[in-house]
Amino acid sequence: MLGEVKEAVKKARAASALGPNAIPYKVYKMCPLLLKRLWRLLKVVWRKGDVPEAWKEAEGIFTPKERNSKTVNQFRTISLLNVEGKIFFSILARRLTSFLTGNAYINISVQKGGVPGFFGCIEHTTLRHYHVDGRIQKIITSYLDGIKLRFTVGDQLTRWQKLEKGIVTGCTVSVVLFIMGMNLLINAAQRETRGPKTESGIYLPSSRGFMYDLTLTTTTHVQARWMLTALTDVASWGKMKFKAAKSRSLVIKKGQTTERFKLYVQNEEIPSIVTSPIKCLGKWFDASLQDRDNVKNLKQQVEEGLKKIDRCGLPGKFKAWLYQHALLPRLIWPLMLYEVPSTTVEALARITSRHLRKWLGVPPSFTSIGLYGKSNKLQLPLSSLVEEFKTAKARLVLTLRDSPDEFIREGPERAGNGQRQSL
Repeated sequence: MLGEVKEAVKKARAASALGPNAIPYKVYKMCPLLLKRLWRLLKVVWRKGDVPEAWKEAEGIFTPKERNSKTVNQFRTISLLNVEGKIFFSILARRLTSFLTGNAYINISVQKGGVPGFFGCIEHTTLRHYHVDGRIQKIITSYLDGIKLRFTVGDQLTRWQKLEKGIVTGCTVSVVLFIMGMNLLINAAQRETRGPKTESGIYLPSSRGFMYDLTLTTTTHVQARWMLTALTDVASWGKMKFKAAKSRSLVIKKGQTTERFKLYVQNEEIPSIVTSPIKCLGKWFDASLQDRDNVKNLKQQVEEGLKKIDRCGLPGKFKAWLYQHALLPRLIWPLMLYEVPSTTVEALARITSRHLRKWLGVPPSFTSIGLYGKSNKLQLPLSSLVEEFKTAKARLVLTLRDSPDEFIREGPERAGNGQRQSL
């Protein structure tokens, strides 16, 4: 177990915010003897199964979800816990994850997030459902039942309040507990029907999850209603609530989107993607089912970004630095995700190169090899948009080809490379 403690401390960020006792990770990173002393204390906690009260106390702070946040609903909470408890429960979470994946309780083809808590009282039932060892059940139950929080807002400090609903953000064991709870929902929906059949003869999962995001895919709208009914029953039993307003439905009939069929969850209508486009995992989805509008937005993002950099009062070399380290990283994800034609990327690259030449004070005849070449005697720390695009697409192909999910690995390999592409 000493090796596990050392690994947990090594992976922890030294600059993490301090908990109530104000002891940082850096103390244990820099003091091996003190770390060994902590290991002996953790062994006592493991043997007795009693979680110290200091580990159950969290300092809560509010962070805004959006601009001009004023009401409580517009903020999310972050809980600052003592690092000793976080080290202990990170080890417990790693062991629990190995137990769940080793016994095939968690299907990585279905749940894509958080696999490496709970709401209300569902955590106790879930631990028993997955046959978790009684000692671990006792430790987790004692920990969750005793968590107390207090919040600081400006110069005001609240009293200690017992956590009655939800999980503690920042708790190292909450992620795997949350996945266990979400897996109950996914399995309940998946039992109703199987997913669509691909041209290769493989049946895709009817439900997939990424942490708390669920995607249901069925052949007919009737099957979708079956799954939504099952989700409603299980979620209501677990005292959970779906946010129908933040969900979207998409029904395709004879290759065309339609709003004829309405879908509901917990008696609330799910808006159609036809009238309400949505952004999920960094990608916009709309009724066109194409990336034309997204490519236009990408062009606009490049042009506006270059204009903002050009108008700032910094010297030219600092403007080039802003392009390389501020604008370019924001473009790589949409370039990889959307089906952007190579000709469009080349056109955007010419625009960026023109601005870089202007900022660096070199003539327009200065070639792209001089700007981006890696074998030149004078190498500039700049990256070509075209080369970054090719790298992102190659990374996408390799990610799909080497995926541990057989449904992705055996599916058609597409890099979304537009009209023409040479990697």
